[in-house]
Amino acid sequence: MTVSEENQEMSSMAGTDNFAFTVPRVIKDKIFKDNDFSAAGASNILFISCHFENISLSHCHFHELRFEQCTMTHLSLKNVLCEKLIFTRCQLDIAINDSKGYELCFHECQFNSLQSHCSTLEEITMHHTCIDSGRFINNVISQFIACDLKAQNCILKEGELRDFSGYQCHFINNTWQQVLLTRQVMGDCTLDGCQFIEIKGLNRTWFNCQLKSCEFINLSLEQSSFHRSVLQACSFKSSRLSGTVLCECQFLYTNFNHASLESIQGEQSYFSHCDLRYADFTQANLVAATFAHCDLGAAIIAGADLRAANFQHQPLQSTALENCRLHGANFMDHLAGTYQQDTLLEDIAHWYQTYHPGPKSGADSKKTGVINYV
Repeated sequence: MTVSEENQEMSSMAGTDNFAFTVPRVIKDKIFKDNDFSAAGASNILFISCHFENISLSHCHFHELRFEQCTMTHLSLKNVLCEKLIFTRCQLDIAINDSKGYELCFHECQFNSLQSHCSTLEEITMHHTCIDSGRFINNVISQFIACDLKAQNCILKEGELRDFSGYQCHFINNTWQQVLLTRQVMGDCTLDGCQFIEIKGLNRTWFNCQLKSCEFINLSLEQSSFHRSVLQACSFKSSRLSGTVLCECQFLYTNFNHASLESIQGEQSYFSHCDLRYADFTQANLVAATFAHCDLGAAIIAGADLRAANFQHQPLQSTALENCRLHGANFMDHLAGTYQQDTLLEDIAHWYQTYHPGPKSGADSKKTGVINYV
């Protein structure tokens, strides 16, 4: 069948009335090229190894379509409604404008380019998929689940992203700008060279992630979470992180200059070679945290919980810590004894060290000490 004949077959599905198949139909090894379709409709079709090139669709309605090992080049959708579409091992180059998509699934797909403008997309699933270039402007995207997604050179600007869950994804040189992020969860993800600019929203989580050279400058990140994440050469300059969860995080060469870190949850966090000048740690929970070779010039550390904190490789000014809980904290040798310890806690610790209460051996044994009881 020639390209012209195959376009005629495609045109047979593009009448003024919505076209629907009651029985699933299979279209295989066909080429659809250089055509415009308006007010078309199709349903219950399986396309296998088909090629679509220079196709424009407008005011169309597509329902329950499946594409397997298909290629789409310069496919344009405008004012299109897509429902329950599944793409498997497809090569895609798609531009979407003023359209709506619901229950869209992409499995092992390759997007050479993906653009979306002023569209509504809900219940999106991407699995083992790669996006080489993407531009998403003023969209409303919700219930987006991604697993092993690699997205690079993408811009997400304006609009909303709600209920995004990403697991083991890799984001490279992407930008989130002026986007409302609500209930975003990233787990075991890698972010490299990404920027977050003027974002807003609540319930944003990066759990056990690897972030390198990422920028979160002058943002409101209150009540966010970076639990167990590793951040290297990132910047939170002038950002507000009050109440943020930073437990068991590692911050390497990270910039917190003028950042607001009041009441953060930073137990067992690790700060190395970080710029903490003018950072505000008022009432922060930093139990068993470690600071090494950081710049704490003019930092505010007042009323913080620094029990068992490690400052052995961190120069300090004697006035840097005000009204802090310092029991069990370790300092550089020349600063030992500079900071007043709690006398009562010292006596309790001495008693436990002398009498060693609790299990002495076995699987249930627990290291005793005041840090476990106070």
